[in-house]
Amino acid sequence: MADLSWDDALDAVEGDLERAELALRAGQLDDLTDVLGRSPRPAGRLPERLGPRAASALERTRALEAEVTERLAATVRALGADQRRPHTAPTRQTPAYVDARA
Repeated sequence: MADLSWDDALDAVEGDLERAELALRAGQLDDLTDVLGRSPRPAGRLPERLGPRAASALERTRALEAEVTERLAATVRALGADQRRPHTAPTRQTPAYVDARA
């Protein structure tokens, strides 16, 4: 994604954020891998007029990271709680009667 304008780069980032936010709300965390890690490389410095837009994208990114981090931590806690819970083997049932005809 080289030689993008800043407008195009921010369009790409905002589109990825929208897809990631929708995937997170839908609980489809596997879909996050389709959008995470992409980083458009615009040419030159960020124009001052786009500063608020870039700051908003950064804020959304940080909120998304915090939500994913919390969900991962909740999963780790749930897995840990399951491992600490005593697991008992099912009790073996003995027949109540014997059918002599069998």
